[in-house]
Amino acid sequence: MIPHFSISHATRLWVARGPAGEVLQALSRGPRQGHASREVHHFAVKAHLALGQRDEAWRAGLDADLAMVPFWIRGRVRAFLEQAPEAANPAALDRGVRLRRWAPGSVRLQHRLALLRHRTGAPLAALEELERCLPLAYEDPLVLEDLLRTALNDLPQAPPETTERLRVVLEGTLALLMERHGDPRLGWDRTGPALHRLQSGDPLGALGLIRPVPPSLRDQNHWEVEALALRGLGLLEAARETVESGLRAHPASSRLWMERHQLDLIDGHRDAAREALERAARCLPPAADQPGATWEWHLRRAAFAHFVDNDPVCAWDHLEQRPREAPDDHHPPLRIQVRMTLGDAEGAYAELRPLLERSPEDLDLRLAEADCLAGLEAWDSLAEHLEDLPEAAHQRSDYWHLKGLAAAHRRDLIPAREALERASQLAPGDLRLVLDAGHACMDLADHERAEVHWRQALRIDPQSAEALVQLAETLHLGHDSEGAKRLLRECLLHHPDHPEAQAFLAELDAN
Repeated sequence: MIPHFSISHATRLWVARGPAGEVLQALSRGPRQGHASREVHHFAVKAHLALGQRDEAWRAGLDADLAMVPFWIRGRVRAFLEQAPEAANPAALDRGVRLRRWAPGSVRLQHRLALLRHRTGAPLAALEELERCLPLAYEDPLVLEDLLRTALNDLPQAPPETTERLRVVLEGTLALLMERHGDPRLGWDRTGPALHRLQSGDPLGALGLIRPVPPSLRDQNHWEVEALALRGLGLLEAARETVESGLRAHPASSRLWMERHQLDLIDGHRDAAREALERAARCLPPAADQPGATWEWHLRRAAFAHFVDNDPVCAWDHLEQRPREAPDDHHPPLRIQVRMTLGDAEGAYAELRPLLERSPEDLDLRLAEADCLAGLEAWDSLAEHLEDLPEAAHQRSDYWHLKGLAAAHRRDLIPAREALERASQLAPGDLRLVLDAGHACMDLADHERAEVHWRQALRIDPQSAEALVQLAETLHLGHDSEGAKRLLRECLLHHPDHPEAQAFLAELDAN
């Protein structure tokens, strides 16, 4: 029988957040063998986990599990479980199945069978073993953590007929962990399921997993995931405070610096965003140890060069330093977008085709295909392609922009102006679309309408050389030569070597 004082004293120490070593010492006075030891061993698992002793915790969990196995077969089950599992070993699998007939309540044995099924390449049978394991594992946080990890790893590539069953295992395991083992001192991995919830569009659920972990028990991943969840909820100030707290605790975290970079970008602090990226680069782990971290940094740096610095050559240099199959959260992939900006429509289309074959109805990819056709100057094909797109495309500025370009190159000037103005209305902050709308008005000699677009462009970018020169031309056509000269001088102030502005100003001064 378990000495009552042993468990009660250990419980008081644990609840009072006393040293885990003292909890283990109190438990050492309890029984170590037989069914009566099970509660002691389960409690020891928690204490070992709080001390970061995962191997000792695993052994304590095994002792707790074996207490439920008939004594006459306990030695054989222990030997089977203590032996490292071999990949694709049907003999070991058969031995485990025979042992389970005599020890049906052993969660560790059930867990090992699920692992062996997985390694023998039988995903459906492995899933069935996982489902049998879950109701047995409620007292074993280490088995539950492994079930959670397995479900998270298998879910992305699971066939449709097993996806929902895997999701049930995932959510059931997570619910048990939170309900029975939610004490953050146990240290099971919360960031994996939190990221899964973020990717599933549930930032509040992700936050609920991370927030209970106090700062003293957090690593850099906890801070990063909490910041991502807060950003997903639109709480940008709170996200920034979380990142700053994380950087105070982990100043050499490249991931936290990259999240800081993302927040600076959102706030429009370009110089701070650039500095955060450079700090992240100095903190990257060796590429040989963690190549994924290096690849992600190059992706972020390429995106900054492409979208902020308007430097596609620099962006391409960074993209070439990562494998093509490396993860890319841009859609379409950034490689395709940068190729298009560099004028390599043929190369972009070659990279796009396999994606289209896998997802032929993906609207983003079909619009990227239309962009490739524009780059190849296949205007008739582009017009036909746009007509085949679904109604949802009509809500996209890039659809109307491409439609306008196709019409303009086919000299359908009024439809071109209508489409390009529609594009600029849908994305009033996009300088390129506003300028193209102005050019479409100029093609129809509608100078007053064009002037509205040039002035809108200057509200977006007061130093835009194209907008300043075009507005100067429009004013000159409206007999305001002094206004045109003033704009050209302003353009040359910002762009002293602009040839068109120099020539136009010289012509006006000569007249």
